[in-house]
Amino acid sequence: MIRYYSANMAGPYHLEEGIPCQDSYFVWRDKAGVVYAGVADGLGSEAHSDVGSRIAVQKSVFFCMDHYRRGMAFSEVKRVMNNAFVGAYKAVLEEAEKAGHPANQYDTTLCLVIFDQGKVFYGQSGDSGAVALMEDGHYRALTTQQRDRDGYVFPLCSGPNKWVFGEVHEPVSSVMVMTDGVWEEINPPLLRREEVKVHVALARRFMDREEESLRSVKALEKAARSYLENYPRRLIDDDKTIVVLFDPSRPAKRLAEDYYKGPDWASLQEAARARLYPEREREKREMSLVPLSYWDFYRPL
Repeated sequence: MIRYYSANMAGPYHLEEGIPCQDSYFVWRDKAGVVYAGVADGLGSEAHSDVGSRIAVQKSVFFCMDHYRRGMAFSEVKRVMNNAFVGAYKAVLEEAEKAGHPANQYDTTLCLVIFDQGKVFYGQSGDSGAVALMEDGHYRALTTQQRDRDGYVFPLCSGPNKWVFGEVHEPVSSVMVMTDGVWEEINPPLLRREEVKVHVALARRFMDREEESLRSVKALEKAARSYLENYPRRLIDDDKTIVVLFDPSRPAKRLAEDYYKGPDWASLQEAARARLYPEREREKREMSLVPLSYWDFYRPL
């Protein structure tokens, strides 16, 4: 049976300013053992985005639960998930109209997954996202952040032309759905050019799980929440939300230890600077080739 746990909390900035947590999540398991999970991140600039995120994630999960059937072709699942997103957005609009507020004050992202016997389907709108731990032991980012060149997010209201849906063809052991604050630590920008784009050492803490009893899963959830609450503010100042689904009957294969080593951040930062400032880095290299004796005796006029 698929197990799941979650952690959801306001970020340090929101706590200090008295702003409610604008992240929401929802998880449901049906009678067949299929688990539906989603996260939504209300846009921080909007007054009622916490309400929008809560409505969007609940409506979309319930819609998928009502219409998904095991054995569906991906084209059918895609139609179900697309309609779930449509229904979620309509529900947000209805709430805005009922409350007498502008609809844009409820803007939110939405990321949704269906986990069924090692098979995963996903839907994405915005900059939240999902990562899978495959049965073969590899970690794979399923989604990419949807932002424009200036960093502005494409939320749920951007519509079907921006929404992305997909399926994972290979067997999955675990999947984690998260809002952007955590996503950017699990999938750091510095790893975008690397062969392994996921921060495996960190993702493994959350995803490589085999707990089966309710008590052990609750203990895991408590530990995950404590870990995120104490995560350095300089790394995550935003609200933090994760939902992790894992199947103890499908443990991930253990790979060579090198795969689990943390990234060499210093080298990655140096390479990034070289790409951003090529002339400066060229000058530094040329200066390093000048004999030391020259600099010993050189004095500027």
